[in-house]
Amino acid sequence: MNEFVYDVMNSAAKVMRKLKMAKALGRRDAVIVGDEHEIAYVLCGALLCLTKDTPQLKVNLIVDGEPRHPEFVQELKNQWPDFILWNSTDAWLDSVSNRETPECETERRENIFQIANLRCPAYQEPSKRGETVNELKKLLDHCEAHPENLFQLVTCIPPITEALPAVTNAIAEREYEVIFRDYPEDSLEKYVIQLEDCMRGHEQIAKRIHAVRLDRVFGPGITESDGIWTLDVIKDFFDRKTVTVYDRDRHDFASASYVRDAVASLLLLMANGRKGNIFHVSSWELSRFEIIENLYGSFPEYECKMETEHEGWHSDRPLEYRMLNARKLRMAHASNLNKVLYTTKLNALKATARWYIGVQNHIPKSDINVYFGRMDRIRYLELELLEEVDAICKQYGIQYFLSAGTMLGAVRHKGFIPWDDDVDIGMLPEDYKRFLEVCPEHLSLDYGYQTFSTEQTSHYIHDKIRIRNTYFSTKYSNRYEMMNGVYIDIFIYYKTADRPGKQKKHIRQIKFMRNVLGAHWSLKPKKTRYKHLYPIVWRIIKKIPWKWVHKYNRHVLEKYEKKNTHYRLDSTGFNLVKVGAVPDEWFHGTVEAEFCGRKFPILEHYDDFLRHWYGNHYMELLPLSDRKSVHDVVRIDLGQNLFDETMHDPRFRQADVRGELFEKIPGSESVAEKE
Repeated sequence: MNEFVYDVMNSAAKVMRKLKMAKALGRRDAVIVGDEHEIAYVLCGALLCLTKDTPQLKVNLIVDGEPRHPEFVQELKNQWPDFILWNSTDAWLDSVSNRETPECETERRENIFQIANLRCPAYQEPSKRGETVNELKKLLDHCEAHPENLFQLVTCIPPITEALPAVTNAIAEREYEVIFRDYPEDSLEKYVIQLEDCMRGHEQIAKRIHAVRLDRVFGPGITESDGIWTLDVIKDFFDRKTVTVYDRDRHDFASASYVRDAVASLLLLMANGRKGNIFHVSSWELSRFEIIENLYGSFPEYECKMETEHEGWHSDRPLEYRMLNARKLRMAHASNLNKVLYTTKLNALKATARWYIGVQNHIPKSDINVYFGRMDRIRYLELELLEEVDAICKQYGIQYFLSAGTMLGAVRHKGFIPWDDDVDIGMLPEDYKRFLEVCPEHLSLDYGYQTFSTEQTSHYIHDKIRIRNTYFSTKYSNRYEMMNGVYIDIFIYYKTADRPGKQKKHIRQIKFMRNVLGAHWSLKPKKTRYKHLYPIVWRIIKKIPWKWVHKYNRHVLEKYEKKNTHYRLDSTGFNLVKVGAVPDEWFHGTVEAEFCGRKFPILEHYDDFLRHWYGNHYMELLPLSDRKSVHDVVRIDLGQNLFDETMHDPRFRQADVRGELFEKIPGSESVAEKE
C-alpha cells in the first residue's frame, strides 16, 4: 500500500467530513463482509481514517478463511491496531451473540456492507452463488434481530458487454431488469436481480436496507482490470512502451468508478441514502481513447509509442454505450455532489498511473504551481535571512528555536517540508523583548523588521522579518501599502493558566482579539452567517484607535506573565482550540538540528512538542490531498533577488509600496525632484 492508496482512503473519509456525515457512520460499528473485490480493503481503510473523528468506531472485515490480499490487511493492522479480521461470517455472528454489554452501555449497533463481486470467475459456479445467497440471508436475519442495524448489499455487477439499445445510453435502476429481461435465468445479470429478490423478502426491515450496483472500478489499490481498460492501457504505456489505438476506441463508451469516488459513495449511501432503494454507483463515462490521450498528455517523458490498427469501422458509425445511470445517487445529499464526490478523469488517471509505477513522496503540481519554479530560490533567500537572525541572537545571547512546520521539517526532512514555503521561529516573551530591541537595528539593509511599532500600516498578529525588494503576498495582504516580501515568522509563547477552564477562557480572549484585529484591518466586512449583524459590528470596530487595539491585544497575551504558571500558548491563536496549552518545561533547553545542511536550534523536547501539535504520527507524510501550502500566495516577484549576481546590482530599482511606477534606482532622482 503506497501513498496513493492511502490518499484514496483518506480522501474518501474527507468527503464524509465535508458532507458532515462522519459522525453518522461513527454511531455504529462497521462490518465489511467479503473481500472478493479489493474495494473491500479500501473501504475498510476509509472507515479506519474516520476513527480520528469517531474513536468509538470499530471496523471489522469478514473473509472466507484467509484474506485474498494478506499484505493489504497487514498494512491496515500496522496503521490501525484496532482493526479486526474474522475468518467467517459465522465466527463474527457467534462473537456478537456472546458479546456482553455493560449495563451502562446500550447494545452496539452495526453498519453491515456485504460485497458480492460478480465479476469474479468463481460466480460461474452454482455452488458459489448458493453460498452468497445463504450468507445474505444470515445477515438479513441478523438485522431483523437487531433493530438498530443498517445493511447494504454491494453487487459488483457483470460488465455490460452488449451496446445498449438506441432509446438509452445509460441504464437506470428499474431499467436494468427490463434491459436484461431475455437473458437466461442462470446468467449473472439475472443473478443480480435474484440477490435483490432475497432482500425484498424482508419487508419488516425495508427501512434499514438498500442495494448498490457497483460498476467497473479502477484506481490505486485495484490490481485487477475489473472490466475497464484503464489498467491494461497503463501497463502497455509504462511496461511495453507501446499502445495500440483501435478504430472503436473513439466510439465505445463504458461507465467506470474511480475507487475513491466509489468508496465515498458507499459510505454516503450508508449514512444518508434512502433505504429500501437500489442505487447505481459510477463516476462518469470513459472511452479507451480518453485514457490513452490523458496518459500521453500527462507523462510525455516516458516517450511511449502509439500504433494504429484499423478494423473497418467507419468514422460515421454511431457511438456505442455500455453504461449505468448513476444520477439517482445525487439525491443522497443536498450538497452539489459533483464538486465533492467525483474526481476528475484526468486526476483519477494520473493518480492510478503514479500508483502503478510506484511514485514516492509525490507533491501535487497544482498546489505548488503558483511558485512558477521559484520555490528553491525563495527557500534560499529565507535561509540567508535565518542565518542573519541566528547570528544576531547568538551575539546578544537571545534564545530562539525553529518552530511549528519548520521544526517538523528539521526533524522529519532535515530541511523544508517539501510543500512548505516559509520559516517559523519561536521565542519566549523575555527573549522576544530583547530581540525586538536589537534586531531591527542590526539587520542588514536587505531586510526589514515588520510589526506595528516599526510599520504603522502592518497589523499582523505576529512579527515578520521581510526581505526587501521582493513581493510574496496573499490576495488579502496585497491590498495594503506595506512591506510584502518573502519573510520569516516570529511566534511568541506566552504563559497561561494551569487550570483547564482558565486556559480555555484565555484562548477565547486571544482568538477574540485576533478577530478584532482582522476585522479592523479589513477594507470591507466579510461574509458570515450573521449577514445583518456583522456589518454593524464591523463599523463599530473600525472606530477603535489602532494603538488601543494593539495595546489591549498585548495585554491579553501577557495576562499571566507575572504569575507562576506551568503552561504556555502560541500567540498567533492558530490551532489553539484544537491542541490547547503546552507545558512550560518543554521550552527550556534547545539542541542543534540539521536544516538544509546547516545547524539551527530546536526545542530539546521537540518530540513532545511535535506530538502535541501534529499528533503521534508526525513523522509520517500527509496524504497527497493535504500536501499543499497553508498560504494562499497570489503574488510572487523576486525582482533583483531572482539571482545572486543581481541582488545588489545598482541598475535595478528599489521596491516601493505605492507600486512599480514609483520605484527608482538607489541614489537617482526623479524628474519632479530635479525640478
